Amino acid sequence: MYLQISSCPHFVIFSTRLPGYFYENAPSWIFILAVAGTQVFAMFMSIYGVRGLDATAIGWPWGITVLAISTCMFMLLDIVKVQIIRRWSFELTVKLVPTATRKAILQERLAKRVVKERAKSNVAKARKVLYMTMGLVAWQKTMEKRGRKMLPESSSTTINVA
Repeated sequence: MYLQISSCPHFVIFSTRLPGYFYENAPSWIFILAVAGTQVFAMFMSIYGVRGLDATAIGWPWGITVLAISTCMFMLLDIVKVQIIRRWSFELTVKLVPTATRKAILQERLAKRVVKERAKSNVAKARKVLYMTMGLVAWQKTMEKRGRKMLPESSSTTINVA
């Protein structure tokens, strides 16, 4: 029981410190060593027992099983956490607890989102025009260069009128 109580919260700390998956951003080495050190200490206490505390030894098979269960539960809870964070939104909160203040804030956010989407669309249109203009300028320069190369350099453009 002690090993389970010791290992689960330590593993959950790795999950709760980030909104994403636990492996996406590694914690500092000091933190990892501190958690690993306490887990090794707790595992040996549980596997071999502590006579002064009347803690019965559980043995290696049970100790490893408890740590494996704690690790699996930690990974499962991490997946659940990430999925909840991805699906949870302020709109859902307004639907679940519809207060006047939340509805007003939601309306402001939706209005800002519409403005932001319009601006994003206009920027995309402006970029399209810019790229087309740059293409036309490049094409025009290429045609001018080709036009100069077609004329012989030594030919004269002067016309004699008699």
